Amino acid sequence: MKKIASLFAVAMMASSVIAGPVTYDKGSKTPQPPMPETCFGPGLDIGLFGSALIPKDSRDGYDTGGGGGILVDYFFCNYVGIEASYAANSTASTLHTYGADLILRAPIESLCIAPYIMAGGGGDTDGSSLGQWNVGGGLDVRFRGSPLGIFADAAYYWHSDDNRDRDYTMIRAGIKWKL
Repeated sequence: MKKIASLFAVAMMASSVIAGPVTYDKGSKTPQPPMPETCFGPGLDIGLFGSALIPKDSRDGYDTGGGGGILVDYFFCNYVGIEASYAANSTASTLHTYGADLILRAPIESLCIAPYIMAGGGGDTDGSSLGQWNVGGGLDVRFRGSPLGIFADAAYYWHSDDNRDRDYTMIRAGIKWKL
């Protein structure tokens, strides 16, 4: 009986040496579908816009005027970003407006639209400089599969001095490029 058990053990060891390395089949891997392309993701955008400036009171030294400007925004995630912008509007003189805003948006990916609110501050200059604060909201629309989008917003600007008669509303509409 010992001879048969020894012979069986030797045969088992020999068969494993002759068989080669042991491999395990983990099954066929199915390719994962690509992640759906998002209309609103984190990243940098640049844009151009046309603007209209509507003074709080027509007696305040500003006339209703039009102009345009540029902007750069960066979104940290789909919902929170910052924006820096510059606009020049033709009023009684040219009013230069510059500022930075915090933007909170609520993207609706299925429609590629994102309503947003913004708040921030900056300054105005038209021979004299004033600090200003603003709050507003708008709508961002993107074209699926394209780096282009359009936007429109409005914000109320009030000034840091005690003389509030230079406050105004600015309406902007323009295009954005996702970089």
